[in-house]
Amino acid sequence: MPAAEALNNLGAFQLILQDNLPNHSATDPRMSLRAATALFASDCRIASGHARALHGLAWAEFGAGDVVAARTHIEEAEALAPASDRLEHFARLELVAELRLAEGEPEAALEPLKQLNLHAAAVGAVNHQWRAAVLRARALGASGRVAEAAAALEEAEELLDQRLLVVPLGEGRGIYASSHRASAALLVDLLLQLGRVEDASRAARRSRRRGLSVLTWSNRVARLPPAARTRWYEAIARYRAARRELEETGEDWSLARDALRTQRRRRAAARAALAAHADEAMAALTVGADPNASILAAPVEGELILAYHPLPTGWVGFAVDSTGVTYARIPELDVSAPVTELATRLLAPLADRIRGASRIRVLAYGELAAVDFHVLPLDDVRLLDSHSVVYGLDLPPRPTPPVMQVRDALVISDPRIDLPGARREAADVATSWVQAGLQVEALVGPEATYGRVYDELSAQPDLLYYAGHAVYAGLDGQAAGVLLANDGKLTTTDVLSLSAAPRVVVLSGCETGKTGTKEGGNLGLAQAFLVAGSEVVVATSRPVRDGAMASLSQALLDGESWSADDVIRRARAGQLSAATARMPGWSAVRVVVP
Repeated sequence: MPAAEALNNLGAFQLILQDNLPNHSATDPRMSLRAATALFASDCRIASGHARALHGLAWAEFGAGDVVAARTHIEEAEALAPASDRLEHFARLELVAELRLAEGEPEAALEPLKQLNLHAAAVGAVNHQWRAAVLRARALGASGRVAEAAAALEEAEELLDQRLLVVPLGEGRGIYASSHRASAALLVDLLLQLGRVEDASRAARRSRRRGLSVLTWSNRVARLPPAARTRWYEAIARYRAARRELEETGEDWSLARDALRTQRRRRAAARAALAAHADEAMAALTVGADPNASILAAPVEGELILAYHPLPTGWVGFAVDSTGVTYARIPELDVSAPVTELATRLLAPLADRIRGASRIRVLAYGELAAVDFHVLPLDDVRLLDSHSVVYGLDLPPRPTPPVMQVRDALVISDPRIDLPGARREAADVATSWVQAGLQVEALVGPEATYGRVYDELSAQPDLLYYAGHAVYAGLDGQAAGVLLANDGKLTTTDVLSLSAAPRVVVLSGCETGKTGTKEGGNLGLAQAFLVAGSEVVVATSRPVRDGAMASLSQALLDGESWSADDVIRRARAGQLSAATARMPGWSAVRVVVP
């Protein structure tokens, strides 16, 4: 029945929209699915189609909060016909578990979840294993088995990391990580309930840093020698092919439990081959790999790390310094609220720890990346007035850099020839650096082509100053970049391909420090420079006016030392000077560190 199938497909699409875009004003999927079930019911020959429509309707009713109707429809579907494919079978098991949880029977929910995990593991369906682990944790938590629930969520986090390894850069890694943040949010919450505050803080920071895997893996692949890079791509291709074969040929999900056990050896061999291909790909990355990749950086002397992460309800803020970790639960908040309200929610609960620090390193997750923490008031003054404020990526710790002997600088100005303020700003920078004895390469207007800029960056200058247009664009921020002459553009991917990055970078343009917020990603141009090796980047979080960073650039030039600490100190002086002068857009300027 074409009409019934069309309505069923429409309802399924509306369900997907509802799941992935909760605020989307899509039509209620129940309308289409009810019409589909009615049409299928009029033709008893198409029992499988009728069962599919009832199954979809059960999910729609569950999403609308009608547990009784959802239970009725899933039982009708089970009575009509078995699942027609693996994905429908997995979804039915998941819905049964959800219904038992909603009906107050968490222990009863564990059995379908056990089956879901078993069958999903048999075909290497990592995403369904992750969903089973999260639901299992919810069921265990509802049964009072909090420690077991936390263990299940730690398993879910490992599965998520495994899955992200094969989501390519620019194909939604940040979005994927954000859409699966439920396991981390629940894990952090349960660890806090167990009194494991330091573990909760580490889990939150690792979850937040997961978005940076987009940068980290891409950077390591881009820097591989040609032969190693070829091995990486070939190994990943073999992994994906084996993964597809495992999923396409495995029908273990449809077998009874006894029959399933007889298949385990064959499936185990296939999974071992899959793991071997993944290991082969990882081995290719050991060339120049960072042995500290899993370590979280400790706060420097006098520094307080403020790390924020979502919980199942609301947020949590962690304050981390050399004395230990404290936390505060934060109710739901609106990032567009007035700064006084944001300060009351985000800073006030941790005020005692903040007052004792001289520098604040902000690790903001998701939508909180849009909040200008440095302008939030504490004790009736802006945080920037009493503290240095930097925004961190939370990259693994690096070896202490040697004393910086700055010799070479690259200045790029107004490549599109339409920003006179940027051209004056960059000319002042170049003049000051020449007078300070630096070797300065200045690319002005049409001279700043992609080829010239990339070649000059490949020569590894110590300092970079860019003044011109910039954009934040692309899935995962892959197309973020600065605009160059002749319609050229230097993107995050270009920066990650550099063998070394300038130690200090100033990006005077719109959105040069912006990252994804809705998707929870941490990719942007400033962040790419830091992953590529820069020690500090001064950038902007949103659009700014032409020449907005002129006063800041003068403060940055006022000194001979170019250590990260001195740059941070001078950048703060420039921010305060711009704030005093009420320069438009000064609050968009951020100091970003690894």
